[in-house]
Amino acid sequence: MIKPPLNPLQEMKLVIRNRQRNLSKGSTSEALAAASEAVMARLEESELFRSSQSVLFYAAIQGELRLERLMSDAILAGKRVALPRFDIENARYVAAIVQSLSALQKAQFGILEPASHASIIPMEQLDLVLVPGVAFDCGGGRLGRGKGFYDRLLESVRAVKC
Repeated sequence: MIKPPLNPLQEMKLVIRNRQRNLSKGSTSEALAAASEAVMARLEESELFRSSQSVLFYAAIQGELRLERLMSDAILAGKRVALPRFDIENARYVAAIVQSLSALQKAQFGILEPASHASIIPMEQLDLVLVPGVAFDCGGGRLGRGKGFYDRLLESVRAVKC
């Protein structure tokens, strides 16, 4: 099957994704761990994170900042912690409550998610959303992995996105 040609925007996104992928190949796991710790420390110090009662985290995949320690600490502190869970029936992500990191399971796209029985948090009840991405622009615009599922999840979020 012959694929149709990419439009200029799609082509630019592909170039940026490839560039970022090549840059992350040069990073060591130690550098990623240090960057993850630095970001978690900065979040812990922020009034925004401390005052947030409901936080949507993300389950890191290769090359993304790992926030598991912060997620675990937030659960212990009594915050409502959620992760995106793919709703196959509606082909979209929802925010599902995480009770324990050990209860997460690999699901759609090979990403860790809460089990199908985990309660859903309505997007309007979130105080803070921690957003993964391949790259970001100066205005906070996100470049994801290309399918658009996560961007559709973010469309309904009124909370602060970080």
